[in-house]
Amino acid sequence: MRTPRFILLLPAALILVAAAGCSSGSAARSGPEFDGEAALALVKIQTDFGPRVPGTNAHLQALEWMEEFLEPLAEVVQRQPFTAYNPFSGESVTSTNLIASFYTQKRRRIMLCAHWDSRPVADQEVPPVDEPIDGAVDGAAGTAIMLQMARILAEHEPAYGVDIVLFDAEDIGLAGAYPEFENWFQGSRYFASVAKQTGYKPWFAILVDLVGDKEATYYREQISLDYAPDVVKKVWDLAAALGVSQFKQGGYPSSLYDDHWILNRDAGIPSIDITEQISDYPYWHTREDTFDKVSAESLAAVGKVLVGVLYPPN
Repeated sequence: MRTPRFILLLPAALILVAAAGCSSGSAARSGPEFDGEAALALVKIQTDFGPRVPGTNAHLQALEWMEEFLEPLAEVVQRQPFTAYNPFSGESVTSTNLIASFYTQKRRRIMLCAHWDSRPVADQEVPPVDEPIDGAVDGAAGTAIMLQMARILAEHEPAYGVDIVLFDAEDIGLAGAYPEFENWFQGSRYFASVAKQTGYKPWFAILVDLVGDKEATYYREQISLDYAPDVVKKVWDLAAALGVSQFKQGGYPSSLYDDHWILNRDAGIPSIDITEQISDYPYWHTREDTFDKVSAESLAAVGKVLVGVLYPPN
């Protein structure tokens, strides 16, 4: 096991200095293809570790694998450790956000993010079950999309600098914790506090969470509309232009409190959430949220839109 590197998020100015000697990659922007099958394979690797609950061996194995995956691809890869609290066990556990930065010489930056941990209990089963879940759609799929985007970024220079952030300890809160959702989103809460201290503020952030289900559709989410309506419009208009039918313009937007809420509220980073509505995914927070629920086509739908954001036509 390698020695963890305890590096906090670099402010934008320091990133620029650190990247002075880095290669900028290909100068031409061609809109690369997002490989849904490759992303699906990355979901399988994660679920094969088992539930990635903070404090478990599977969680540590997944972290080390993700770091080893990203290091050859990104210019800067950082662990951002923090202490999380698991209210189910009553214990504090070491947790880690993982940050990968690409094309750090570019001043205009976009943040892409997902959470990589999985829930410690299957509390949406009837009756609730005190067992952890695989979190294939709720965690692993979003992480797989981020890792596949890292592969693309390593080979194709985008229009903007990109920071991929994988949040830990998103999914260990107690149900019914409204309005502050205590113990939820612990990784993004810590990230936001550091971002505010260091002055890190990208142009905008796109979170992907609860994605990749074979029947997934993505409606505009209300908190995203409240904080970052221009970004929502940009992304959904792009999806329509690309013919990605899983992104829906109609319907009444519902609110999903998620990491993007924290980024908006606590760090002032305009952030949106690409997510399936919880009511449309019957396996949410159950032991049935397993690899067989995920499809390459659904992963590719989200990936295609993200690629379109980063590689607009010249």
